[in-house]
Amino acid sequence: MNLPPLPLTDGALFVDNSGWLEGLQSCHRLIEYKALYRRIAAGEKPSLNFGSCIHLCLEHRYRKYGVGEVGPDFWNELSTIIQSFFDSHPSPVDDWRTPNWALETMKRYMAKYPIEEFNLLYGPDLKPLIELPFTLPLYTHKSSLGEIPVIYTGRIDLPSIVNKEVWIGDHKTSSMLGGSFFDRMKRSAQQKGYCWAFSELTKGTDVDIKITGYFINAIRTKEPPLYVNDPTRKQGKLNPETWWTESLQREKYYTYPGMLEEWKTNTIELLEAFFWHYSRGYMPEETTYCTLFGRCPYFDICTLAKDDRGTMLASGLYTDNTWSPLHESTEPKQ
Repeated sequence: MNLPPLPLTDGALFVDNSGWLEGLQSCHRLIEYKALYRRIAAGEKPSLNFGSCIHLCLEHRYRKYGVGEVGPDFWNELSTIIQSFFDSHPSPVDDWRTPNWALETMKRYMAKYPIEEFNLLYGPDLKPLIELPFTLPLYTHKSSLGEIPVIYTGRIDLPSIVNKEVWIGDHKTSSMLGGSFFDRMKRSAQQKGYCWAFSELTKGTDVDIKITGYFINAIRTKEPPLYVNDPTRKQGKLNPETWWTESLQREKYYTYPGMLEEWKTNTIELLEAFFWHYSRGYMPEETTYCTLFGRCPYFDICTLAKDDRGTMLASGLYTDNTWSPLHESTEPKQ
């Protein structure tokens, strides 16, 4: 398989976190298949769909009702949003991530956070900065490939302010929370990148903003265990309230001097490594991540002989990757 042309738009390379940067931190071969050939596994993943649905619900909550109590029509509106989403993105018949489960998750969320401790930030049009898209120049790559402007794109979930301090909020749905999850969030390049982006958006304006940090609004989407309220459980009873308390958590992380500049430098170096590999016509595989967080969607392709990989990638097992962080937020994340 020869590498396809770089996916340039008006001569520039547009990169985002899930489509590019996560792959550059794990496996260049993944970038080859996902970002260069623009192919992803066919069939929507229930966990990604469910997370996208919850993002839509949270967007509606904060965009229409702000941070206070919701109005009497809120639950009917939410039911409509959820059902419409699942009509377009149905879950497998035997999967627990159903419209009812999404609605129950939001009911528990609203019970825990009926009135928020933070306030929203508003743009010049007096609309809240919710699911804020951005497109920012990162740097210009210069090599035998030519001069290629690299544009960093994304969508910031929830810029907010607490006691005159600006925090960048990000909604995360996951089947597992706990120490390792929040450790990953502490080291998350995505969160640092979004803090950098928001700082850039306000730089040189009358509201030049210094970011205090970011917070993770974590929502566990795993199905409750069958042994809830089981007195034989060694750790004692696990009642529904305990389950939901553990399933809805938030954690703050402060930025420190130089952190955002280091994020930019590190990201540029990752991209320079990509361009170097591309100029040589070969994307190396890094096998540490093949099964670290579940089986990579390209696992079976990489197990084939080199001459056979293109056939599988072009088959019905994969489909064109049309997702973009700048699309409407009803589009499931990949």
